[in-house]
Amino acid sequence: MLEEIFHELHGVKDKYLVSTVITYVFAVTMHKEEQIVKFVEEQISKEAGEEAKSTMDRLLDRGRAEGRAEGTRNCIEELVRFKFGGEGSKLIESVALPKDHVSLSTILQRLLRISDIEDARKLLSGD
Repeated sequence: MLEEIFHELHGVKDKYLVSTVITYVFAVTMHKEEQIVKFVEEQISKEAGEEAKSTMDRLLDRGRAEGRAEGTRNCIEELVRFKFGGEGSKLIESVALPKDHVSLSTILQRLLRISDIEDARKLLSGD
């Protein structure tokens, strides 16, 4: 499959197109990063191989950041449910937590020191 895809891209100079194809291949195939880079270098160019590596590194970094944020968000949700029971479940369902890991980590650290649901409500509501 890789051979056919990258054979069609042989000689293509459009970095955006190459990056888009690499992103697709990396996301939907089970090929390792090294395999994709090798095929890109062989079929397109050494420069395209470097672009492939850079593109995949960005995708992996983004995935790691999203994974950290999701894990922290899940931890907050479970902590609120554990600390405050049914009221905590209602609270979690009623708030929109931030998306970024830094904000979520700050909330988690503060939440660990909170023992009153009203304080938790204020924290989670951004008040």
